[in-house]
Amino acid sequence: MFEFLATQKFIKSLEKLDEARSEEIKQKLRFLTGQENPLFFAKKLKGYKTIFRFRSGDYRIIFELNENRISLLVARHRKEVYKNL
Repeated sequence: MFEFLATQKFIKSLEKLDEARSEEIKQKLRFLTGQENPLFFAKKLKGYKTIFRFRSGDYRIIFELNENRISLLVARHRKEVYKNL
């Protein structure tokens, strides 16, 4: 079973989004927390050993995987999310 942890940066990135997008991302995370293996829906980012992403429409949820802990790092539009990693 995986443990999801939201970082302060992730929470701030959600607050910057409009309410509909924020709710869409929260709904996606609720779905993922109910899955036995949420990594089935993730994609590893090239050039990083422990950084992955989930997709939610045109938005990406970037997270770091440490054993069974998923630390949510940031949620932004796909055009902006990879610029400051």
